[in-house]
Amino acid sequence: MDAHIYSDRVSGIDLSGIRKLFDAFANAGPGAIDLGIGQPDFDTPEHIKEAAMDAIRRGKTGYTPGPGIPGLREAISKKLQNENGLDYTPEQVLVTAGGSEALHLAIEAIVNPGERVLVPDPGFVSYRPLAKIAGGVPVGMPVDASMHVDIEKTKELIDGAKACILNSPSNPTGMVEPEESIRSIVEYADDCGVWVISDEVYEHFCYDGHFTSAARFGENVITINAASKTYAMTGWRLGFIAAPPDAVTACLKVHQYCQACAT
Repeated sequence: MDAHIYSDRVSGIDLSGIRKLFDAFANAGPGAIDLGIGQPDFDTPEHIKEAAMDAIRRGKTGYTPGPGIPGLREAISKKLQNENGLDYTPEQVLVTAGGSEALHLAIEAIVNPGERVLVPDPGFVSYRPLAKIAGGVPVGMPVDASMHVDIEKTKELIDGAKACILNSPSNPTGMVEPEESIRSIVEYADDCGVWVISDEVYEHFCYDGHFTSAARFGENVITINAASKTYAMTGWRLGFIAAPPDAVTACLKVHQYCQACAT
């Protein structure tokens, strides 16, 4: 069939480069080093595996509530308070099929066709395609010589945009943005009426510098995180969104129809 029968939003993006590398690595043979997908080199901790197997034996194999299991949402709320200094209630948490779905939901929920979405450049492979799928226009945020976000140049781009994606610690650069830089972007974006989507899945992979959650500095932030990296649970596909109540409701609308519920 002709390519023109497919939607422009799909025809305008490519297959994921890191997934191509991941698939190729499966047949690479002994001694190969995987430089593609972000997979921890340690296994899921035993107590997590045992708890999951026990749950399966007890029949916990059906649909979960759309926003997530209440006990899990409460645990995430406590984690955000204790580790990140963020005051999210369990009702402000939405459990997703990994951090990737969380990013998709957040962008779909807030971006209209033609609106600009600022993305780290270089940045995680999904940001630009997800913005395009939502009809948005991805615009790269410049970095300085040290690979940190250039704050002043980014502020020039924020005005008039719909959303700005922050990722600290960064994939792929590994850079951890200073607290004052994150505060500056969040507060400026808030003044401009721009959402900040903060991708924090690498929060515990912080070896130099201090990790700071963006939502400490404004209510215009949608926080994205997942169990994938910290707990080596990439294949389990469990992530979450934490956001203002109206934003959670908007994300839940998309979640219910594209995913129904998390595992």
